Parts: sequence; structure tokens; C-alpha cells
Amino acid sequence: QFQIQIDATDEKILCPPFYKAPKGSVVTGPASAESMGINGTWLIDGRDKSNLALADGSDGDAMPGVSDLGMPGDRYKICLHVAGKWRAVTWSKVNDIAEAELPITPSLPAKYYVAAAWNDWGFEEMTPDPSTPGLWTFEVTFQRSVTSFQIVRNKDWCQALFPTTPNAPSGSEVVGPEDREDQLYWKIEGRLHQTFKIEFRRSVEDTEDRRSVTWHQI
Repeated sequence: QFQIQIDATDEKILCPPFYKAPKGSVVTGPASAESMGINGTWLIDGRDKSNLALADGSDGDAMPGVSDLGMPGDRYKICLHVAGKWRAVTWSKVNDIAEAELPITPSLPAKYYVAAAWNDWGFEEMTPDPSTPGLWTFEVTFQRSVTSFQIVRNKDWCQALFPTTPNAPSGSEVVGPEDREDQLYWKIEGRLHQTFKIEFRRSVEDTEDRRSVTWHQI
């Protein structure tokens, strides 16, 4: 998701009039980030929606955004079109060599945080394991017998990772990064002063994004 900033200032923000807008949506602004908030964003969605197309009987190739299909590491070119008072934002996946050689701002490595009942759903950074790429860990000492948590990428609640059911045990299926779901979290049960190590693994191989969340007492 994104908005557009003019002249590198939060006082000049362009955004669509609603959340997760597709390409070609109306552009509003410029206005301050405070007045715009985060309720107006464009969304580049690289996920495969072909299963949704089959469910409603429509043609997957005709679905909006199907050309955006991609994986982590793929690049997209965002364009702001201005013609008098008419403005629009579009994007396209970078496929050819000439476009791929356009200068870009290097992306920073992702950081992952534990947001939990014990920290009042704030953010505590997980530690990447230098010996195991794609592994992040976090240790927690119990101040109560039961606690719950989610994992959040880059302190962004629009990039939360969580299970498919409430009170999920270790090893449950992982959803995300997605908008936060308040009722879906992992639950750890133990005893006061016990310490547990949470392990989050993520790797992208070919077209598969593999994620797992487990924990054990130490």
C-alpha cells in the first residue's frame, strides 16, 4: 500500500479517496498527512486471485489487477499522470531489461516484531539468526500463565502475520502479511517465570511463500 508525497513533505500528500484503491482511482490532495490519515491508499496486490475467479465463474485473465501478479522481489513502476485538473495513478510490473535498469531506492531488509498481550500490543523486535537465513527469534519470560501474540512486519499493522483460528497452537497455519485481524492470534500456555523461545521462519522458493511460527520452552 502507498500514498504519494510531494516535495518530500508530509504537508503535501496525494492519495485516493478510499482504502486499498486500484490503479486508475481518483486522486485527492495535496493535503497534510494528518488530514489524509491512512484511510486512503493505493494497493498493488501481487497475490494470485485465480481461485476467486473460479469461485464466481468469471474469467481469471479478465480480473482487475491480474497483471500485478508477482512475488517478493518483483518490481513495479508507479506513474502519476497529470493533465490539467485530471490526475491518475497507475502502475505496471517491470518485465523488460530496459525498465529493470531504471534507478530505484534500495529496499531495506524487513524487520519482524512480536506484538503481544504482555507488551500491550506494542512492538518488540525479533532477532534474525545469522546462521539460518529466514529465521527470526524472540524470547519471552512469562508474567502470567497464558499469553497471546501476533507478528508484524516493519511495525506496520497492514503487514501482520497471524493464524487462521483464535488461540492457535504452535505450528498452526500462518496468514499474511495482511491487515491485522484482532481475534486471530497464537496462544502460549505455561507457568509463571517460564521462558519460551518463539521462532518465525519465512522463505520464498519459486512461487511459494513459506511461513511458520513455532515455540518451545528453554
